[in-house]
Amino acid sequence: MIKYIIKRILIGIITMLVLITVTFFLVRLMPGSPFEAENVSASMIGTLEKEYGLDQPLYKQYINYIDKVLHGDLGVSYKKGISIKELIKRGAPATMSLGIITFIVSAVIGIILGIWQATTKSEFIRGLLVSYATLGVSLPNFITALLLIMVFGVWLHLLQIVGLSTPKHYILPVIAQSFGPIATISRLVKTTYTEAMQQDYVIMARAKGLDKMHISIRHILKNAIIPVITYFGPCIAFLLTGSFVVESLFSIPGIGKEFVNAISNRDYTVVMGLSIFIGAAIIIANLIVDIICSFVDPRIKLTN
Repeated sequence: MIKYIIKRILIGIITMLVLITVTFFLVRLMPGSPFEAENVSASMIGTLEKEYGLDQPLYKQYINYIDKVLHGDLGVSYKKGISIKELIKRGAPATMSLGIITFIVSAVIGIILGIWQATTKSEFIRGLLVSYATLGVSLPNFITALLLIMVFGVWLHLLQIVGLSTPKHYILPVIAQSFGPIATISRLVKTTYTEAMQQDYVIMARAKGLDKMHISIRHILKNAIIPVITYFGPCIAFLLTGSFVVESLFSIPGIGKEFVNAISNRDYTVVMGLSIFIGAAIIIANLIVDIICSFVDPRIKLTN
């Protein structure tokens, strides 16, 4: 276990280095200067670029940035003049709270719908669940968000569509973000649960006269849930990155909104700093998922 964790941490460090390198050079391919604005002269832009070291060759800028990151310095926003750490401190609570709630809702409802689809004898209900699963994986979350805003916010005036100041504000963003993951999880649970029900140990448990709830939880769900848990890592990544558009649409003061604004404003340091933060969160989430899988099913050996 320890050897596996150390190996994954090393792989994570290499992944972060690749992420930083690719993002660093990609953002600098964007045309224009981060200091371009109305009533700002070319000489002033040149002075600002020199002050922030943007007049140096790219390889020197890259080396200087890596050195700062290794010392825990993610830089300062060119547009706002505040540190990236402060931006993350301000935006992370909203993004993380929205992501965690969405993840819990997606996991619980997705598992319930998947089991329901695998066990129901009603063709009508099965058809509805299959239709939802197909629609959920096909419809982008920004389309879902726009529809929810128009129906429940603009037309019916039932729910709040701006910010996250109260629990009521979470309803529409969570629905918009969880619509797709619920469909994916339910389809995955349906497949694995159906396969588990046909295994010999389940047939034997039924022959012994064990309670249906006991068989469902102890024998079927325990084995069917493993592939679902492995999906949670990519699901977390989707919720973090997918929140960018959702946060912008609902005017949520989170990391996603800052990231979108930074790209529009060519604010290099903000794009870099938030990419590092999100990348680290995804790497850690995938490592935790792998470890959880080994505890749920001891037959899984974390030695690869």
